[in-house]
Amino acid sequence: MSWCLIESDPGVFTKIISKLGCTGIQVEELHSLQDEDLAALYPIYGLIFLFKWNQCITPNEGIYPNSDNEIYFARQVITNACATQAILSVLLNSKDIEIGSFLREFKDFTKDFSPELKGTAIGDERIRRIHNSFARPEFMLVEGVESSGAKEASFHFTAYVPINGRVFELDGLKSGPYVVGECGEDWTKVAREAISKKMASFSMKELRFNLMAIVKNQKDQFSKKLSELLKREAKTPEIEAEIIELQKRIEQEEHKIERYKKENELRQHNFVPFIIKFLQCLVKKGEFGALFKQVKK
Repeated sequence: MSWCLIESDPGVFTKIISKLGCTGIQVEELHSLQDEDLAALYPIYGLIFLFKWNQCITPNEGIYPNSDNEIYFARQVITNACATQAILSVLLNSKDIEIGSFLREFKDFTKDFSPELKGTAIGDERIRRIHNSFARPEFMLVEGVESSGAKEASFHFTAYVPINGRVFELDGLKSGPYVVGECGEDWTKVAREAISKKMASFSMKELRFNLMAIVKNQKDQFSKKLSELLKREAKTPEIEAEIIELQKRIEQEEHKIERYKKENELRQHNFVPFIIKFLQCLVKKGEFGALFKQVKK
């Protein structure tokens, strides 16, 4: 069975992670690589980077041998699976994420598989069904009309994760985990430098990049901190201001969650039959021609 292309959107990725059975985490889109934009999101479990794919070859000296399966790495053997594979690369390599029973069993069962077999195992029916739940509805092809033949650019997702004092790029199109560098407390600095370097390798006209972070559930974090502050008997003006700010941020998160829910419902709804029926009604009433001329004009 085929896998669909997935939109690079934090609401989509958060829902996929939830459907996989993980709790207490979400995905946030990053609009820059600056320290201040990431500081409010810590802890960050992994970064997922979308870029226009080219056939650049990684030097063999950067590939980690991974002889004892220290890192969960899967080769991408399924077309269009790179989005979900990048998500799994973070989830299955983090000790601090509650991945749930399904992914725990999946990881235990496949841990000694080769990278190629791990990639094949990702084709599990449940994982594929979750991935394809975000397929965009296809319009029908008109008989006798051929497509323009224009070739769309190929985009690819990769993951960056910290493992045992190193930062790794986990790219299923490479032969193994790629060592980005040694890291200290802020592993994202090393990853961000690598991502900046990758972006700089493209033409100045290429602006189609996207970066997302897998982080702790923000509402849960704000609510926990708010609860702690509210329990304090003596509240200084600074604490009162912080309480107001936390309440505001919790409200923003609730609005964001509701927006994601509505957007995902629209993504997963097939409007094609409605559009076709609507156009048929316009033709039947003799109104389609006039409207078409008006739009064309």
